Amino acid sequence: MLNSSPSSSTSDSSFDDWHKVAAATSDSSTQPSISDPVSPMDAFKAEPDKPSAETASPLPPAHVAISTLDGQEHRVETWHLLSHSGVLRNLLFYKPNVPTIVLPDFAFCRSKTLLLFLKLVKTGTLPCTDRTSLVNLAKFIKHFDCAPTQKMLLTHLRDRLHEGWAYHLTTFACAAVLNCVDTCVAALQAPVRCWQEVPHVAYSTAGTLGKNMLRPAHWPLEAFYEVPTPFFVALIRAYSEYDKPPPKDQKDAPETEALPRLFRRKIGSVISTDAEEHDAENPPALRPVLSRKSSRGLITDDPEWTEGDVELISSDNVRFRIPTYVLSQSCAMRDLFQLDPEQDRTIAFLDPEFELAMVLRLFFKFVTQGDLRDADLDEFTISLTHFARFLVKWDCAVARIHFLTWLRDEVRSPHKVRRVGPLTTFKVGAILGCHKTCAAALDSPIGAIKSPHDPYPTVEYNILDPSRWSIDNLVDVPVEYHWALQRAFNRHRCQFIMVGSTRRITSLGVLFTTYMRQAPRGFTTTSDKRM
Repeated sequence: MLNSSPSSSTSDSSFDDWHKVAAATSDSSTQPSISDPVSPMDAFKAEPDKPSAETASPLPPAHVAISTLDGQEHRVETWHLLSHSGVLRNLLFYKPNVPTIVLPDFAFCRSKTLLLFLKLVKTGTLPCTDRTSLVNLAKFIKHFDCAPTQKMLLTHLRDRLHEGWAYHLTTFACAAVLNCVDTCVAALQAPVRCWQEVPHVAYSTAGTLGKNMLRPAHWPLEAFYEVPTPFFVALIRAYSEYDKPPPKDQKDAPETEALPRLFRRKIGSVISTDAEEHDAENPPALRPVLSRKSSRGLITDDPEWTEGDVELISSDNVRFRIPTYVLSQSCAMRDLFQLDPEQDRTIAFLDPEFELAMVLRLFFKFVTQGDLRDADLDEFTISLTHFARFLVKWDCAVARIHFLTWLRDEVRSPHKVRRVGPLTTFKVGAILGCHKTCAAALDSPIGAIKSPHDPYPTVEYNILDPSRWSIDNLVDVPVEYHWALQRAFNRHRCQFIMVGSTRRITSLGVLFTTYMRQAPRGFTTTSDKRM
């Protein structure tokens, strides 16, 4: 454990070692200007030339000023930064006389997080604080490559876990941010003693669940933003398998696998399969990008849309010629030509995911016909969520309203053949910010069906059950919608177990709408993805 006030001999030896390293690898003539404050990321922009042994970098000062995101400045002992942060150590290596280190504009780069970091470095312990502050500390440690501090934080959380001080959800969230599966397993193994984490009693099918804040159905909304997606998916899949009751007709059936072991197996499968196929941490940006026709590959003409005074070129190099009135559904495109009627009437789309030719065909067909039933089936099923993102990006308010109405009518249709399923309807409604459409998908007559492989033999199987979602489906849905869906399904199962019939319990759509209204106002209008 590191001391808060090192002795003079320790301090001198540390600085002597620093001076020797700097003398062997740095040249004062190649040092950049230090007249302005710098960011820690600037340390990696260029490497100095190899110096001679005679020219040594100046000794770093005993203290350095750090400016946080909230505008406060703290004087920190340089020794703590050199010994605990790889990023800040490299910065001071290249710019030893930097006057002020300006932290990047991240939410975890605030004064409270920096003070918690210094407290942990000096004493090895942390005061009792809230979950969000500790998660921000974990993100700070990960971002600035603080390997020794990471071990100290995880050890501190594991030690306090069995004493009832550290919350189980807090420990799990911090360990997930730091990619430490062992600490997540320790949080699942520890007995639940922190009753202030438990808002209400969970339902129990096998008599072994009881009160457990680690069940995602009991998480607060902020926790859905804090836990990385692979760990979240592995946890809900582990709980889904853990909740299976033993078969009644099999006396010698194997016992249910322990929850920590289930989680370790699920997180391994999630990381090895889903995370490699789709990077859930970096969803595509929704910022509109207008680009003039530039150097592109071979452009082919669409066989259907060949007449019009406006040219649109998709990101996969398909050219559409359409009349100007078709673009009136998009406020961004309409304003583009109204501001300068004499400009070149060509728009080249750049986004490789939801500005493809098949998405543009859906857009033109819908704004001209008001229906998508005659669309190509393969393109329709693949690109419907991309079409929703296209409507959001290009501010197609009228088309968005008509599209949501058409989706609700389609998913409520009693016909056996439908072009849109409940899961797709729910995802599109969540992307477009319409929980009314999501509720219609939950109450769809084809949403709940009987299945011989149902893990809940007494509960109807529902294809919208979030425990069966893939990472791709989870990333498509904003966090607040998934939070409300988790709670709605948990409440629906509780009512079914107590009542025993679906005719006398509240529908999933009504429960989902109720929880969406309970979400904080700041979250109900956002479309941000989970990190």
